[in-house]
Amino acid sequence: MKDPRIRLSKLLNEPIGIYDQDWEWVVSNSDRFRDYLKLYKLKYLTDKERNMLMEMMLQCVNDVRVEFGLIPKFWLEVKDILNSDFHIHKKTIKYWASLNNFSCMLSDSWLISKEMRKVYWKNIANKASQRDAVNCAPAGKRYANN
Repeated sequence: MKDPRIRLSKLLNEPIGIYDQDWEWVVSNSDRFRDYLKLYKLKYLTDKERNMLMEMMLQCVNDVRVEFGLIPKFWLEVKDILNSDFHIHKKTIKYWASLNNFSCMLSDSWLISKEMRKVYWKNIANKASQRDAVNCAPAGKRYANN
């Protein structure tokens, strides 16, 4: 499969340098957030391209948090996408929530980790309650929707 950076680089007019293995974080610019969001919503993107764009949008959120000490208004749009496309972004959410680290201390995390943890646990809880609803349904009704 093709590297998702190649097409995104062309669509965003952001060249990939020879040492840009972290291209999506290096080129991310909060002034271009709307460009990333608009591109994300295109139907013909792959999940890998969407995931890379989400990394760029999350970098924007974190950068604004670092620079100005607050969560930007566009965080709400990002959060909505994370919730609706959780299946695409689960690993990314865990990364930014610092749930993959040996230390789960927020002091050792990204500035947006607290918000990302809320997204992660909300979605995990929703998934568990849906699973429990199916498993606890009376016999014969467990697969009624199939």
